[in-house]
Formats: sequence, structure tokens, C-alpha cells
Amino acid sequence: SSSDDIASVFFDNDKNLWLILNTNDILYFNFKNQKHKYLSSTKYKNIGNITSLAQDSKKNIWFINNYRVLFKIDINTFEITETFNTSSFQKNENNYYVMTIDSDDDIWFYNTNSPDGLYLFDINEKETVWFNQNTSYPKLNNNLIRGVLEEKKGIIWIGIDHGGINIYDKSKNKISYVLNNPDNENSISQNVVTCMYKDKDNIMWVGTFKKGLNYYHSNLLKFRHIKHESSNP
Repeated sequence: SSSDDIASVFFDNDKNLWLILNTNDILYFNFKNQKHKYLSSTKYKNIGNITSLAQDSKKNIWFINNYRVLFKIDINTFEITETFNTSSFQKNENNYYVMTIDSDDDIWFYNTNSPDGLYLFDINEKETVWFNQNTSYPKLNNNLIRGVLEEKKGIIWIGIDHGGINIYDKSKNKISYVLNNPDNENSISQNVVTCMYKDKDNIMWVGTFKKGLNYYHSNLLKFRHIKHESSNP
């Protein structure tokens, strides 16, 4: 039924499958032992609408809801062990946050439905840092985020609509901007980034609006482009 439609799909580090259903229930499937677990939304009271999952280095699963509340789940017991409310405002039930966890176990998340900028939850300090166009320093060049990935330890790529790629160096607390240069065929093909993906060979793939797909590896030191050709569909 439509109420059981899948809202989000996530594979953890052990290749187990997690499905968030529109009912806010969660279906977990372990391919190794062919066992599954159905986590009813009634199990997690007052959890709101879960919008995204991620996993830290200790194999804990984290949820984020539409009110920007983080929940840490013990993967063995499926119990909530910690809860962090990162928002004292913007209580909008239509918010849809997407999260990722870097190699320091810090949590990055952004709202796909609104140009809110980017949030970083420091796992050690238990504090939230907000990056946006109005931040004194460092600042983003646009607030509409389309993807966040860790290219290598401490180097965070932020894909931005009309902002290209903003690269945040955690150790230097500095943001640099990767933008299209019409005079350089090896620059990113367009500044409207729509999605990003990092493959098993650490190649960064960046999708753009009507300007094809870009891929980058630190050994290449430049972007390569793949574009659709109407003569070769």
C-alpha cells in the first residue's frame, strides 16, 4: 500500500539494508544470516519523522528527524542510547534532513527542502556548528546544499546549487571554492551541483544541471567530464 512506500534506503558498513517507510517504521535486513527485523514507529515514541540514517565508526546507527533531532541507536539492541536536539527553532514538519558521518564521527546534515546552509554536530564537544552565507568565517557561497562527502580525512566536499563545490578543511577551519572556469576545460562543468557520489576507488562523481557528470581523483588533479550525446543515447 502507499502507506508502506519506502522513504529512504541505507546500507551500513556491514552491507545490511535499512529501509525507512513512509509510516516511519524501519525494516532492517541482514543479508549474511538472511534475518530481518521490523522496528515499529511505536517503539520510538516522539521520534518525529525520520528522514535519514548514517553509521559511525563504532557501528552505531544514527537517525535524524524533521525537527533536527539526532538519535543514536545501538545496532545490537536497536535501542536509543543518546538523543541530541540540535535546533531551538525552525520547527517545520516539512523539513527533510540528509546526514553523513565523517571519519572523526562528526555528523553533517542539511535540509533538502530549504536553503538553510550546512550543520556540523561535533561528537566530542556535543555542539552544533552552522555554516552558511552569513557566517563570519568560514562561509559558504550559497545556502542550498545538494550533497556532502568526505573526500579524504578532514576534507569535506559540499555540493551546492549555484555554488559549485565548497571544500572545507577541518584542520585549518577554511573553505575554498571550486567553480566553473569557461577558459579551463578541466574545471567543473557547471556551478549548479545536483548530486555527489564517492566510489570504492575514491573517485568523486559530481552531477550538474544539464552540463553532464564530472569525476575527480586526487591523482588526476583536475575534473573530467561526461556529457550526454543525442547521437549516442
